[in-house]
Amino acid sequence: MLYSASFPLRIATPDQVVLEEDVVGVRVPGLDGPFEALARHAPVTAVLAVGEVRVSIGSGGTPTRRHLAISGGVVEVR
Repeated sequence: MLYSASFPLRIATPDQVVLEEDVVGVRVPGLDGPFEALARHAPVTAVLAVGEVRVSIGSGGTPTRRHLAISGGVVEVR
């Protein structure tokens, strides 16, 4: 998949910021099922389930991927 635009992503725990950088996409395990946010995504707030967050970093081609395990939480896309 080709990505063309990036957006700032911040992943935080109650204790620290785990990741803060520009990304081209993030896929999260929503409580109602997984979903992916890309640049210019509509605003949404959702509860997260236990699972894997997949972060896509880079633009203009195939992105680099990072994987993070989470135990739940909340996602806010603005």
